[in-house]
Amino acid sequence: KQPLNAPQLAAPHYDPVAMQRRTPTSRARCDGRNACANLLWFFLGGGILFYMFWMLVAAFCYMSLVMIPFGSIAFNLAFLTLRPVGKEIVTPPCCDCSGSRGGLRTCGNVLWFLTFGLMMSGFHFLMGILMLLTIVGFPFAIIHWKIAAVALWPFGAQGLDKDVEGIC
Repeated sequence: KQPLNAPQLAAPHYDPVAMQRRTPTSRARCDGRNACANLLWFFLGGGILFYMFWMLVAAFCYMSLVMIPFGSIAFNLAFLTLRPVGKEIVTPPCCDCSGSRGGLRTCGNVLWFLTFGLMMSGFHFLMGILMLLTIVGFPFAIIHWKIAAVALWPFGAQGLDKDVEGIC
């Protein structure tokens, strides 16, 4: 039986014991550093630019009724791009066809790859290379490459808060 505060949808790496072990003070200690790092990301790391790109992709997808599921994925990636520091991206195995939605997830990922995935992933990958030109941009390059990996094959991926206590 699940505890009352446990989410109904279990992520692939969901650990209810680790969630209960996290104390409010350790989370507050991490949130201040994450907020500062997210502000630096937003203004200096290209977060504002890619947030607007993802919102344009989402708006385009919602205008054509057939691509509404792609629009929701683009919105999720826009909000991940808005605040990526302190998030862990959990993805299922790429050929996971188990369960009732495995085939639909794979078809959605293939269609996404052909329409928006390669383009947006390439933009994030190139921006990561540009960030490597400066020493200060090295952490931002890693973030861009993590988002590029999710942008390539997004269906089934989740951005979760990090569960490790004391590490932000």
